[in-house]
Amino acid sequence: MPNFHSLMTFLAVITLAGIVSGTATPLLRRDDDSFLFRFSALGVEKSGDPIYVSGILPNGATFEAGEALKPSVGVSASVSFDSPEFKLMIDAIGIDVQQDLQVTPDESFSLTIDCLERQEGSVMWKPLFNYYEGRFIESGESGDLWVPLNTSRSDFDYDCLG
Repeated sequence: MPNFHSLMTFLAVITLAGIVSGTATPLLRRDDDSFLFRFSALGVEKSGDPIYVSGILPNGATFEAGEALKPSVGVSASVSFDSPEFKLMIDAIGIDVQQDLQVTPDESFSLTIDCLERQEGSVMWKPLFNYYEGRFIESGESGDLWVPLNTSRSDFDYDCLG
């Protein structure tokens, strides 16, 4: 019966033989210029300051979207649109994005300010986006992409003030 020392030597030789002979495979292998797409959130609001499209309105006033300020939102990314990294990103995500895509609020929408009696309100536009996130393998840097949805052109709301 082999002793413990002999058994450990035998296991070590088998393990080393597997590595030296090339039978051991790396757990993960990636190209240096690639983007690992990890997460998406579809139809979400982008954090940050609201996009106000009206001045301060009295309670009960009706806001007509055609009277609104004319903001627009576009595609935004953590890398330059004309960089190779941008192409890597959209290829990995599997989408076609035009960098000049702009979405503006709908002009045929109305909203009544319904605040408390002595409050006023201000109308804001809340466009929705598809958000994508991942990591560039070579640099380890994270990358993200926000694509506005044309279907959110009439997503208005109001803040009550005072």
